[in-house]
Amino acid sequence: MGKLQQEQEKSPPARDGGERLDSWKKIAVYLDRDVRTVHRWEKKEGLPVHRHVHDSLATVYAYRSEIDTWLANRRPELEKDGLPHWFTPLRENKKTLGGITIGTLLVLLIGLVWWTTPDLFAPNKPAPSPLRKFVISPPSSAPLRFRGGPPINLAISPDGRRIVYIARRDGTTQLYVRPLDDFVARPIPGTEGTQACPFFSPDGEWVGFFADGKLKKVSLRGGPPITLCDAAGSWWLAGSWSPQNEIVFSAGLKRGDVGVYRVS
Repeated sequence: MGKLQQEQEKSPPARDGGERLDSWKKIAVYLDRDVRTVHRWEKKEGLPVHRHVHDSLATVYAYRSEIDTWLANRRPELEKDGLPHWFTPLRENKKTLGGITIGTLLVLLIGLVWWTTPDLFAPNKPAPSPLRKFVISPPSSAPLRFRGGPPINLAISPDGRRIVYIARRDGTTQLYVRPLDDFVARPIPGTEGTQACPFFSPDGEWVGFFADGKLKKVSLRGGPPITLCDAAGSWWLAGSWSPQNEIVFSAGLKRGDVGVYRVS
């Protein structure tokens, strides 16, 4: 009796009858949490829990008014224990939720535009080539050969930077090349006697032509022409050099004797 009376004298008196919570279980029920959570809050968050003045640490108590004040001053992100810290303010802050929603919709809209029109986002997209108009006059010393009809005696390189044509000079014909960045047309050595229809290779570095009853090619970098095959005739001499490195050409001795041929 003496010990029990001494402990009761040392314990603080109850406030307002029923305000004091006299066990971990009652504190947990008041906070609507389990005892384990209440223990953690007391250690880490400063939950106001008091202990009786004796060796048994299990005998605790707390006041409702102190717990209410503690709850009011807690950090907002910890008011809902057990939820991720980022989720609590997001759920409770309508402005933040609205901003996230609008941002998500914008990202989806940009992705849709990129998927439907990828050219809008293509890096270093080349600008379209402007249209150019100009007149090229062959020199009077090497005028363009003209017979009043086909075949054609002029060819333009695939990149549009050079023109090759058949000129008549000193009683014979010869191929001339005229770069568009230069005013001078220069003869191509070894092409004397060219008959008709020069044509370019796909890379623009070679020219195919007909001379001496043969189909030949010559490099614009220099060097003698190379004979490819026979191409006898004077009717409808014409050729085309494919990306597969084959030449298709037509030739014939007379109007009714024109044929189409292919050579590598």
